Amino acid sequence: MIALTGTPGTGKTTVAAELNRLGYVTVSVDGLIEELGIRRSRRTEGEAIEVDTADLREKALKHWKGFEGGTVVVTGHLSHFAGATGSVVLRCHPQVLEKRLSRRGWDREKILENVRAEVMDVVLIEAVESTGWVQEIDNTHLEPSGTAAVVSGIIKGEKNNYPVKSRWAGELEKWF
Repeated sequence: MIALTGTPGTGKTTVAAELNRLGYVTVSVDGLIEELGIRRSRRTEGEAIEVDTADLREKALKHWKGFEGGTVVVTGHLSHFAGATGSVVLRCHPQVLEKRLSRRGWDREKILENVRAEVMDVVLIEAVESTGWVQEIDNTHLEPSGTAAVVSGIIKGEKNNYPVKSRWAGELEKWF
């Protein structure tokens, strides 16, 4: 099982749809959280829902045990906590990410929180700590079909020069 993860707005859902068209089985981590009855909480209305990631990992590992249906790609910004053997982390330049999140109608505080998470490699670090291997893809300038082709190559073990090593340290001052 592979996690397709990244900061919200990096293209996970769109790339998952392309992977489906290529014949891959994709599962939304949100659906998995619901199906497995993972503990969730929200302090106040409008605040992000917090998920017990240890509970997610434990229940997901039991859920996937013995599964022999080929590679499953679990998608979502928490998918790397769902018992994946490896993670593909989608990355996006902070300025482009800001525009994508603005188009969703998100409030400024929520946009800044997510752009700052991208600048500081939050999801990348979580994935490194949670799964056996990690591959980054900077899809800032890739079409979803191109990103899906890269993900497919990674799953197949192809050795190529993927658009990787996204470091936004030069962007820190702009976002803090």
